[in-house]
Amino acid sequence: MVVGLAYLTEFQVAWMSGNRFEQDYFWNRVFGQWWWAEWIILICNVILPLSLWSQQLRRNTTWLWVLSLFINLGMWYERFTIFEPSLSHEFEPWQWTSYVPSWVDVSILVGSFGWFFMWFLLFIKQLPIVAMAEVKEIVPPRLRFAHAAEGVDTAGHHLPFAPETPGEHD
Repeated sequence: MVVGLAYLTEFQVAWMSGNRFEQDYFWNRVFGQWWWAEWIILICNVILPLSLWSQQLRRNTTWLWVLSLFINLGMWYERFTIFEPSLSHEFEPWQWTSYVPSWVDVSILVGSFGWFFMWFLLFIKQLPIVAMAEVKEIVPPRLRFAHAAEGVDTAGHHLPFAPETPGEHD
């Protein structure tokens, strides 16, 4: 809801500014050449998160995972609409055209993904991806002294039971 309010404020500021270029830019984003990207943003970042008002969907981990993918998609398109419409719709009408990425743009995109995944894979290679709290539940704690009376050695393992309990057959 906060993101939706931010989008609404952004459009309202453009409308109330009285600047014709600003108004045309936002009108072009919603109803012009880039309408599809703007509506993907509004659906993914504003409308779909409203499903979290439902307690049943809020507790469904599969829906939360799918929703997170949609929100990431919407955020990517938000970054996309910051650059692409401004590059294709300059102030002079003779510069209005469609943006086509060059091989340099594509190389930078592929390189940035490669850079991220290289550091991510190096990170998970060096550091455990399992939480230590989960490991500590499995491994018994080490003890300073043996607790033979309780049947526990210093490593925290239970001692084997005696074949017979004293006084059982007396």
